[in-house]
Amino acid sequence: MTSKATWSLVWLVLVVFVSCEEELQCGECACKLLDGPQNNLKVMELNCSATGNDVSSTGKQVPIPTVNVDYDSLQIYNVWAYFRRNNITKVQILNLELVAKLFLDENNIEVIFDNAFSNLARTLTELSVAHNNLREIRSKVFEPLKKLQVLDLSHNNIQELHFDDLNLRNSLKTLLISSNQISNIKNSGTKELSSLETLDLSANQLVNISKNNFMKLSKLSTLNLSSNKLASLQVSIFSPLTALRFLDLSHNSISTLGLSPVRSLKQLKIGDNSVTNLHKLMEVFPNLQELHIENNGIRSLNKSDKFEALRVLNLSRNELSDFPSQAFTELIDLDLSSNKFKKVPAGLNGKDMPSLRYLSLDTNPLKSVEFSTTGAPFRDLRRLRLCHLEELQGLGEQAFPWLIEPAAGYRGLDLTIAHNPHLAEVHKGALKHVRPLDKLDLSYNALTSLPMELASWENITTVDLQGNPWHCQCSLQWLLDEVVGHIYEKGDRRLLVDLRCASPAALRDRRLVHYYNWKTPALCGGEHMMGRMKKAEEVEVNLSSGSSEGMLIAVSVLGTLFLVLVIAGLVVHFRSRAKLRHRNRRF
Repeated sequence: MTSKATWSLVWLVLVVFVSCEEELQCGECACKLLDGPQNNLKVMELNCSATGNDVSSTGKQVPIPTVNVDYDSLQIYNVWAYFRRNNITKVQILNLELVAKLFLDENNIEVIFDNAFSNLARTLTELSVAHNNLREIRSKVFEPLKKLQVLDLSHNNIQELHFDDLNLRNSLKTLLISSNQISNIKNSGTKELSSLETLDLSANQLVNISKNNFMKLSKLSTLNLSSNKLASLQVSIFSPLTALRFLDLSHNSISTLGLSPVRSLKQLKIGDNSVTNLHKLMEVFPNLQELHIENNGIRSLNKSDKFEALRVLNLSRNELSDFPSQAFTELIDLDLSSNKFKKVPAGLNGKDMPSLRYLSLDTNPLKSVEFSTTGAPFRDLRRLRLCHLEELQGLGEQAFPWLIEPAAGYRGLDLTIAHNPHLAEVHKGALKHVRPLDKLDLSYNALTSLPMELASWENITTVDLQGNPWHCQCSLQWLLDEVVGHIYEKGDRRLLVDLRCASPAALRDRRLVHYYNWKTPALCGGEHMMGRMKKAEEVEVNLSSGSSEGMLIAVSVLGTLFLVLVIAGLVVHFRSRAKLRHRNRRF
């Protein structure tokens, strides 16, 4: 970048910056214009966070700024106002205009007076009072807000929720009231919340809930009841929720799910509970597509249950030792990590799971890896994980027989077999049926050598062999020439950082990349070559991916931006001093 172009950029930024400063004067607050929903309309972002106004004897109030803005000429149709981290303790009537979004979170608010938001009745659609010290919801506080759609009261100290106290008529769509101390929900039909679509009651103290709590919430599609103290659920508790699609019951103490059918539900999270079986679960949720039921006490699946509609199934951290052979025709993502499998279940095959793309068997007591030859191969398996297998010592020739028969357009498998502390041997034919292979991660195992015939290395996009105790001798020269060279020339050089020799002692902890591209094979020269390698100082090898030209451009751009920021800071300083001489009007 030439010096002329640099100064032209600086001048252009300053012209734009100064012109904006002349148009938007917001006292102690910062303000800027954002594009609105239409090209000719603007939103003004008014940031009054951490402005440090004085505290009155009766408690700190919302610091109302003074501004000098012509809304009509700038075509500003609404304002987003931020008053975070001001140590506000109470909210009285706010004299604010055109505010559509108001953020009062991260203060110390203990009370909101009635009619505090009365002047915002025609414009306010989103209000956040999260991360404060509210203990109750006063019945008339939100009554004027006839257009409010989003209300965030999370992270307060509210102890009881009475839906009718919200008095929000039919406008509210999202109510976030998580991380409070709510132990009881009261309502008289929730007639005022008939438009509610999302309700978050997570991280409270709820012990019991009933279907009366959700009466007339006919549009509710997302309900989060996680991290409460629920131990049981009424049979018909979710029956009124005819539009419910997402339900989170995780981190409770629920042991059974004997519920009336909820046909609309698509996603269920019930991890970290005390459920021991899934019997008839799909009868309760017949259209369920995503089930997360990790960290329970599930020991087996019932062959009579039908799981055809499931697309995502997370059964990790349970007590499974087998997996039945049954139809999972739509299943894409299956997590069986941290169970008790000692061998790969026969049910994991392409016939039962023709759509499977992701499979994890991490952290199981697998003594060997041998996928079944029954059924059919997978057609679209894209990622397979076999990590943290404490008892796995080797991969034999039959580890992956008939694993993949690729469908049209298949790009290849991402295979990760890493962090297995006793995996010391891989048969040369172990991966012969894994074609095509896109990524291979064999890092942090106990490998000292690797057969060249294991894979078509030139066709693999990414290879990670780091963290193994490689024995650097002539039988490993091929790895130095083909794999290390390919990574250094065309791949991610960060994958060479921990690719080191562990033996012989003369080469211990030396990076293999330092011996790449020697005129003679570095690992095949006997004692004479070993002496040269031992005495030679390690050449500093650039393991970053960027070029020197790119670095020069980056430094030039950063230098220019720094200069712009310094000059802009001076402009702000002098402009703020000049604003003190202006006569501002109240916002």
